[in-house]
Amino acid sequence: VREGVEVYKATRGDIDSAIPFYPLGNIPSYEDKWLCTGYRCNDCTRLIVWRLEGDSDSLTIPTDFAFDSVKILYPSNHKCVIEMGEKDITVTLPENRTAVFVELK
Repeated sequence: VREGVEVYKATRGDIDSAIPFYPLGNIPSYEDKWLCTGYRCNDCTRLIVWRLEGDSDSLTIPTDFAFDSVKILYPSNHKCVIEMGEKDITVTLPENRTAVFVELK
């Protein structure tokens, strides 16, 4: 919990001017196996990705912009693997009911 609060405090200054969006193109629903929401800040984009259930341990998330780096903000003890494409990222979460908070720059 402490780590989550620290990440929130470090990123909350961007929330009031951020533009929210749904990278997968739809508002998440309870039937989805993966959920992804994001918000665009002045100098970065942040995504929250949840793997709820299902057989696939990877999800490719399209972006409408190019980026140079991906940083996992939370949790620090993640088992997540992120692969950068030219205008997408592939997130691999090996277990159901896990999530990751990432920053694209």
